[in-house]
Amino acid sequence: MKPEVIFKRVMNPKHIDGIYNYCDRWCERCNFTRRCLIFELNTARVKNSGQLDLGYKAFRDDMNRIFELAVKLALQSLQNEDLTAGKKEMEYIENKIWNQKDAIEKAKEHSISREANAYILMTFNFFRKEERLFKQKADEKNSRLHLGWNEKEINRETQMINDSIEVINRYNPQIWVKLIRALTAKFEGEEWQDKNGLPRDSDGSAKVALIGIDRSMAAWGRLQQSVPEKTDKLISILVHLDKLRKHVEILFSSARSFQRPGFDDFLFLTNKIFKE
Repeated sequence: MKPEVIFKRVMNPKHIDGIYNYCDRWCERCNFTRRCLIFELNTARVKNSGQLDLGYKAFRDDMNRIFELAVKLALQSLQNEDLTAGKKEMEYIENKIWNQKDAIEKAKEHSISREANAYILMTFNFFRKEERLFKQKADEKNSRLHLGWNEKEINRETQMINDSIEVINRYNPQIWVKLIRALTAKFEGEEWQDKNGLPRDSDGSAKVALIGIDRSMAAWGRLQQSVPEKTDKLISILVHLDKLRKHVEILFSSARSFQRPGFDDFLFLTNKIFKE
C-alpha cells in the first residue's frame, strides 16, 4: 500500500484517534472495528493479498513508510531553517531512544513483569499436564449424549469450557506485554504529560493489563466449575493472578480511572455513535 494512500486513511476523521493503543487486539469481539485505523488497514491488506496479519506487523511496516516520508519532508524543510536547531532535535531523539532501551530493560526486571511471566508459565504447564483430562471430559460428554442426557445442558457446559480456555489463552501473553509497556513508560518519565494535564500512557497500558487479569480470573473461575478435581491447582493460579492485580493497582493507582479512547469515553459514544 502506497504511503499516500495510508496517510489518507490515517487522516480519516471517522477513526477514533489512538483506540488501538489501549485495546486487547480481539477484533472478532470488538464493536469499534469500523472506527479503527489498524483494522481498516489490515482489512484492506487481506483484500489485496489474502493474508491476515494478526500480529499487525504489516501495519507497523506501513506506518514506518509514513514516518520515513515524514522524515524526508522534515529534512527538506530544514534546508531552509537553522541547521543547528535541527541537530539539537536529532540529538534529543537519539537520547530518547537510548532512554527507552534502558527503560525496557528495567521493565523486564521489575517484580511485576516477573510475576506476569510466571503466570504465562503456570498457564502453559497447566494445560500441558491436563490435556488428557480435558480429552476425558469431552469423551464423558459424548457418552452422556448417547445415554440421552440433556443435549442443551451438555453443549452449554462444553461451550463454557471452550470459551474459558479461549479467554485465558487470549490474555495470557498479552498481560505481560501490556505491563512491560506500562513499566517502560513509567521508567521513561511522564513529567511532560503531568505538566500538560495529559493522561499517562503507563496508566492506559496498565488498565488493559488489568482488564485482561479480570477476565482471566473470571475464566479460571468458570473452568473450575467443570474440573472441580483440579481446584487446588486452579486456586493457586487465581491467587497468583490476584496478587499480580493488586501489585499493578498499587503501582499504577490511576489505571482503573484511565479513559481509553472510544471504549471508556462516554461523551464520544453519545456524540459520535448513537447519533448516526
